[in-house]
Amino acid sequence: MQRIIVIALSSALATVSLASLSALSPEPAAAACTPPPAAAVVDALDIDELHARGLTGAGVKIGVISTSFNNATTPQPTTESQDIAAGALPGPGNPCGWERPVTVLSDNSPNDDEGRAMLQIVHAIAPAAELYFATADVTESATVSSDQSIADAIDSMMAAGVDIIVDDMMEVYDTAFSEGLSAAAARRASEAGIAYVVLAGNLGFVGASTVDTS
Repeated sequence: MQRIIVIALSSALATVSLASLSALSPEPAAAACTPPPAAAVVDALDIDELHARGLTGAGVKIGVISTSFNNATTPQPTTESQDIAAGALPGPGNPCGWERPVTVLSDNSPNDDEGRAMLQIVHAIAPAAELYFATADVTESATVSSDQSIADAIDSMMAAGVDIIVDDMMEVYDTAFSEGLSAAAARRASEAGIAYVVLAGNLGFVGASTVDTS
């Protein structure tokens, strides 16, 4: 059983990089706010119309499970503190007034900080939401531990009381005909009322054309 809820993101969102989001800021809440260079993400989805109606994510807890947050193996265009100062992430000193920082539940697996880029998008869409991050250590050579790592991240999100989980981890050996560890955790989250969203088609493996029928 694959993890529960699957959506396909548009290619525009799926290819957004940390570099292109390095100065992202949410809907202005203070005079110091400036339009973000990556405002195209918000514009493409007409998010500004929701903001204008007062729908900013207030009272909602959103968790992101990805590779790393502020623990990159190679230098990245920005750091967490720089993103906060630019308005790309919430935290003390955010020029838009969003002072509550991302709650990092785990970030002990050095990688590419893709989770931080994802949270920049989430913050632009729902600037008033409380944001959470947990890493998942997924490797092709350690199938069971990788599956357990995703499950642990999901469980930590549940314990934190999030309302939405966004998971972009690809488990290469995810079981197709039985429920693995991460799938069981995702099911528990869904049954608890959490909206569970998994990135689909991140590597283009979608559709009948990719199925080997030989």
